[in-house]
Amino acid sequence: LQNSGKVYAEGDLAVQAPFIENSSQTDNANAVLAARGSARLTAGASVTSSGLLAAGLQADGTVQGGDLAVSAGEAIGASGQQLSGNSQRWDAPSVSLAGSTTQAPSVTAVANLGELDVSGATLAATDLSLISAQTLRTDGASVSAETLNLQAKILSNVGGSVRHTGGLDWALVLANLDNTNG
Repeated sequence: LQNSGKVYAEGDLAVQAPFIENSSQTDNANAVLAARGSARLTAGASVTSSGLLAAGLQADGTVQGGDLAVSAGEAIGASGQQLSGNSQRWDAPSVSLAGSTTQAPSVTAVANLGELDVSGATLAATDLSLISAQTLRTDGASVSAETLNLQAKILSNVGGSVRHTGGLDWALVLANLDNTNG
């Protein structure tokens, strides 16, 4: 599926395809996959998006409710804007949210074989879990959450900001950390 326009479901949205691409060569603001309810994107190979992925997107532009679930058999690359009113789940062998803006009360991103890259991204959530089988990159990113769970063999946070903003738990499970200027 290649989308460069606006797809909006009044209820839930479910897309399943070998490849899902949500981008526009002229203006990424025009590339929209969104639902008033929940949205589930499932790709056998890869999901890429430089546009808007949203769940719980209301007609007036506000976000209320809705879960966004994105999974792929090989890789996810989302550098645009990801919004949902409830939760977001990103699941693939490798996941990149680098350069994106990702906001939801609960965000979980899992790279179950390779790298999880959120370099240069803005991630804001009440409950945030970033889990990588290899390297978690938050270089130059702004990551903040009340409950924070970071798990990886290596955390690279060069010039990044990882903030635990609440009195709730913070879990950090690492084998190696590079926090140069972080």
